[in-house]
Amino acid sequence: MKFHKYLLFLVLIFFIASCEKDDICLEENTPRLVIRFYDYDNPGMFKKVPNLAVRIEGQKEYYVVEGISNTTDSIVVPLEVVKDLTKIELVLNGIDTDTENDNSDFMDVNYLRIEEFVSRSCGYRIIYEDTKFDLKSDTENWIKDIIAVGGPLNITNEKSRHVKIYH
Repeated sequence: MKFHKYLLFLVLIFFIASCEKDDICLEENTPRLVIRFYDYDNPGMFKKVPNLAVRIEGQKEYYVVEGISNTTDSIVVPLEVVKDLTKIELVLNGIDTDTENDNSDFMDVNYLRIEEFVSRSCGYRIIYEDTKFDLKSDTENWIKDIIAVGGPLNITNEKSRHVKIYH
């Protein structure tokens, strides 16, 4: 019986000692799109979007993240990892109770997906290169302009904004 306890103790020590720092993923994975909202009439000023709702094409529900609130001037949105296009619906007054005042604008995000090996524990991540934005025009656009920050835009992290939306 003592031998079994001793053997179990040695096996346990072996497994603990065999763990490497590479077994825990501490790296940043696939980045999301960082959007900042600005005042169209005063381009240097942030402008909050009241009751903003965001939906990604193919999803029934609105995209929910703690960065989206009743009034926000910045959000992060995931991009498709299996397609070179993400269609995003941005809804002004989308999360209030009055559905009559909802105003949806649609933005297409086109990019090239590049797989990048991060580590054994993290696996691969997708980075987005040569990203382009296209606002779909309608008669009641609340979004006036979309401008990529820098160019050509490569999305490799979430540390700074990728696109400015003027409204």
